[in-house]
Amino acid sequence: MRSHEIRRRFLGFFEERGHHVLPNASLIPSDDPSLLFTVAGMVPLKRYISGERTPPGPRMTSCQKCFRGSGLTTDDIASVGDCTHHTFFEMLGNWSIGDYFKQGAIEMAWELLTQGFGLDPDRLWPSIYPDDGDSLDIWTNQIGVPDHRVARLKDNWWQAGPTGPCGYDSEIYFDFGGRCSCGRSDCTPQNECGGDRWIEIWNLVFMEFDQAEDASRVLLPKRTVDTGMGLERMAAVLQGVRCNYESDLFAPIVAGLDRRAAGGDDPARRVRSLRVLADHARGATTSSAGSSAGPRCMPGGLSWRVASPWRSAMWSRPCRTPIPSWPSTAGSPRRPSAARRRSSPGPSRRAPTGWRRSSPGEPAGSR
Repeated sequence: MRSHEIRRRFLGFFEERGHHVLPNASLIPSDDPSLLFTVAGMVPLKRYISGERTPPGPRMTSCQKCFRGSGLTTDDIASVGDCTHHTFFEMLGNWSIGDYFKQGAIEMAWELLTQGFGLDPDRLWPSIYPDDGDSLDIWTNQIGVPDHRVARLKDNWWQAGPTGPCGYDSEIYFDFGGRCSCGRSDCTPQNECGGDRWIEIWNLVFMEFDQAEDASRVLLPKRTVDTGMGLERMAAVLQGVRCNYESDLFAPIVAGLDRRAAGGDDPARRVRSLRVLADHARGATTSSAGSSAGPRCMPGGLSWRVASPWRSAMWSRPCRTPIPSWPSTAGSPRRPSAARRRSSPGPSRRAPTGWRRSSPGEPAGSR
């Protein structure tokens, strides 16, 4: 199943069940000074969840473009090049504010995965927080997942900060089968081995508490469901590949880079480098198209950092070389007339002074 069909089927599934389909929000949050980029599908809904704004409905769904660098619980940009981490990605999600809660979220997720996408139920393993007895009861007694296939993980707790909305979450893992890269043939999500056999494809977050500064918790006036499914991971699963870079979202980019890249002595390093370039190409393009400006694009900014491998590959000099600032127009003479511009010689199409393209087949930086 191709990625565009996954988007369509996901949104259509929830729209048929009374969810309002939200438009894709800007990659640059316009009213959230705490974030440089939209880092998760729930970012455009934060004011709905907090009660500051009235949502278009109690049930919502979207496919939101997201961009992550560093500064979260993990440094995503440093992990790029493995099979599952990216700077730019698309997050499929559904939300309920004061409507259905754990049972509704789990039942719809299971129905979509097993019937809508046709995944084998025996290859889906959920995880819960150890103290979340409600989710355990739903998974085992209502969905029918055997108790031994429900992992109890202390990481299944979600909160954005030391105070505010928080709650348990339940993840759904897909089993690729076979021997895991950790070296074992019998590992499960409970082992948290970090290998390539198990991949988290959907996270169901149940926000029901409001935590105070003294760590005490009270129930939220409206319990909220916030789920997230990475399109890139789901595409890999439904297309039968273990690595996101082998899916239709990345394979053409990686193949194009591979045809143009110089050879290397280390095949594993070359593969990872091609993945980084493919990811950063998407990330730099989408962050630029998302009207990122100011500190985000200045040297040292996140967009600049993402674009760096591309600049290094295209030009022989490292991209740390500062780009001259755009000349000020204050006090400049009037623009020449159209006739004069036509008669003037055009600008040079050579690379900027000091920057030279590598010849075909010549590694970047070899001059």
